[in-house]
Amino acid sequence: MIPKAVEDLFSRAVDVAEELKAPLHLAIEADASERAGLAARFDLVALDSLVASAVLRRLDEGVAVHVEWSADVVQFCVVTLAPVEAHLEEAFDLLYVAEVAATDGRHGVSFGLDDPDPPEPVIDGRIDVGMALAEHFGLALDPYPRAPAAEWPVADDQAAGGEAARAPFAVLASLRAKG
Repeated sequence: MIPKAVEDLFSRAVDVAEELKAPLHLAIEADASERAGLAARFDLVALDSLVASAVLRRLDEGVAVHVEWSADVVQFCVVTLAPVEAHLEEAFDLLYVAEVAATDGRHGVSFGLDDPDPPEPVIDGRIDVGMALAEHFGLALDPYPRAPAAEWPVADDQAAGGEAARAPFAVLASLRAKG
């Protein structure tokens, strides 16, 4: 089964041409089906909550977006596969510019390859805050979650700090010798 794209799972598109005459404040909360879809997309045991507040402001060079979000997740432990609960809280800022400005640096917006966060393009006059939130959520997940008591198997001589402690396959060799 091919997982749905993030934009299909959690879209919160804003028409910046129509809706952004003044700063726009958005309250975002993923519903049960969106949480289930995002959990499947990011290989989570569960996504218990995902809430955010966003502020969009028009600037001379484009649209500034500030998002503060939090989530309660349950991931698989990389050692034991036991569920590992985590609470995430982060904030991020993005700058969106017209498609032409984003691709060629015109209209007073310039950026280089060394810039950490080049501007995002406004596509068809719309910004999808939900898609940006889902991307940042995915990046914030612990890539190697571990249960508090999870430990890698250790060979007897490795625990004592012997020569085998430096050998990368010492644990496997000790298991082979026992079997």
